[in-house]
Parts: sequence; C-alpha cells; structure tokens
Amino acid sequence: MNPGKGMKWRDLIFYILFVPLILLILVVSPYDVLHLKYSSVFPIYYYLIGYFFFILSLVIIDAYTAYAEKTGKAVAFQTPDY
Repeated sequence: MNPGKGMKWRDLIFYILFVPLILLILVVSPYDVLHLKYSSVFPIYYYLIGYFFFILSLVIIDAYTAYAEKTGKAVAFQTPDY
C-alpha cells in the first residue's frame, strides 16, 4: 500500500489505523506468551471459531465480488487495467 495524493480519505484513515495495529502484534504477542502465559493452552474451539470466521469472510468477499462484477461496480481490491 502506498499512501499518496490520489488516496481516498477513508482509505487513508484505514491505512493510518491499520498499519500501526498490525505492527503492534509484534509487540503484544511476545508479551502475551512470555509474561501473561495466555497462549500456553489454547482450546480447540478457539481454532474452530477462527476457522469459521475466516471461511465466512472468504465467502462474503467472494459473494461481494460476484455481485460487483454482475452490477458493474468497482471492487476495492481489483488492480487497475493499464
């Protein structure tokens, strides 16, 4: 992602919030494992819930992409044709 002059304001807000939060994972996860010891025993249903929401997100993205192509609307994650 390259923030610049042509970026929409909502994309810029997303970029400003999203990038630091993703980088914060690198700080929080070692603290979680070493100090708080939350990750030592991770119940299987957490994994199943995570897989469920991951697959649900893929289905939603696929459905939206199909709808956008059918109606001729632009999809945010498509690359422009040069």
